[in-house]
Order: sequence, then C-alpha cells, then structure tokens
Amino acid sequence: MIAMLAGGLELAYDDVGTGVPLLFIHGWPHNRTLWAAQLNGLPTQARCLAPDLRGFGGSSVEPPYSIDQYADDLAAFLTMLGVERAVVCGLSMGGYVALALLRRHRALLRGLILTSTRATADTPEAVAANWEALKKAEKGRTSVTEGIPAALPALALVAKLQRKALAIGMVVPTVAEEAIRVAQGVSALAGADDGTDDTGPDAAGARPGGITDGEGGQADHAAEVGEVLFSLVNVARSLGVDPETALRARAASFRASIEDRG
Repeated sequence: MIAMLAGGLELAYDDVGTGVPLLFIHGWPHNRTLWAAQLNGLPTQARCLAPDLRGFGGSSVEPPYSIDQYADDLAAFLTMLGVERAVVCGLSMGGYVALALLRRHRALLRGLILTSTRATADTPEAVAANWEALKKAEKGRTSVTEGIPAALPALALVAKLQRKALAIGMVVPTVAEEAIRVAQGVSALAGADDGTDDTGPDAAGARPGGITDGEGGQADHAAEVGEVLFSLVNVARSLGVDPETALRARAASFRASIEDRG
C-alpha cells in the first residue's frame, strides 16, 4: 500500500491485523520487510503498521533526510490513517526515530519499544565503520582493503590505505603531529649521514612509529625513510593534495633545472 502525504511524499507500507495500533520502524539500511515475522505473527493481537521511511524500500527518494524528518513523516502517516495513539517499536536507527517521535509528537504514543538502539547519536567514526562493514558484507569481501591493489605506485597505495583507515574509524596523526615525526625522522637520517650517533633511546628509535634494530644499518635507514614518506603522504592527504601528482611536479621542475645546467 502507498500513503500519500503532504508535498507528494509517498510512503510504502503494510497494514495488517486489528486491535491496538503497533507501528514498526525499521533501521538502516533496511526496509519494512525487516518486520515480516512480526506482521505474520501478531495480526490477531494488534494492528501492525510497517512503513518504509522516505528514501528506503518503496517510499519516495526525496530529501530532506533526518531523524526529525522521519519522525514528522510518521506522525503525518499515523494521522492520515486515523490512528490517534500507537505503540511504537523502533529497531536500531528506527529507535532514534521512535525517540524523536516521542519528543516531537508525544500525544501520538501510547507505548514505546526500543530494540538494539541507543539514546544518543552514533559518532561519525561509528557511522563510517558501519558503512564499511555493510559494503564488505554486500561484496563478500574478506578484508576491508581487498579492493586496493597492492601493485599501485607506493605513494598512491599509502594514500588509499590512509583514506580507508579513516573510513573505518581509525585515528591517524594530525598534520602537526606528522610535522614532528618528519622532523625527527629527517634528524635521525641526518645523524646517520654525518656519522653522529642518532640511534640512541632519545632519538628516532624512541619516537612513536620509529623502527630500528639499534645497529644503524641499511635496513634501519630504509625503515626511517619509509616512516618519513608515510607521514608526508598523510600530510598531503590531509591538505587535499595528491602526493603522486605533487612529487611528479617537483620531479618535472628538477628535470628542468638539470637541463638548464646541461
């Protein structure tokens, strides 16, 4: 069935059974079919109403999309059906909508059921992690990095991995923190180059992320250079700069300088 609301909004819904109105609100990214078992099992005990929120299932794909807007849509939906008061059941994001319905249209509620939800909003990191988990499940991936080819140029590979880390809620260093890391790394490499001992406990080996075997060998130097480059890629990403393009531009200008000297 389709409910026509103000502004041309269409809400697809199921309406089965008789008795006390029981409004089911699905979570993200589901639709009203989430409640199939309840609609099959409760019609003799309640009038079960299960709409698709706007943008989901068979309802209109029409902004704005917000928890408060969903609550207002459902208030209009209940009014259109002539329902004066209903028990409202919300799952996950549907629980957020149910609480908003309680806050904004308290007179419409005769009871509240909250399932697998919370009274506070998800953090941006949690939202991103949920989205990544969903995409991973839909694509049958075994790893969140599965779609990032290991054969990419190193700078591009690091940039993609850093963006993926942010997308799943990992915390990466700020530009200011990376500036300190780069300075420490370059200092360690300079000490190795001029023969001074810069591999002690107060130097690169003690800084977070530093890699050293304490022998100051080629492996240590390569690891330190890798740390510095990794930090610089993070700085570029934070500033919206493609590190591959930036380095190629610098290489082109250096090539021009060589040619001028030649």
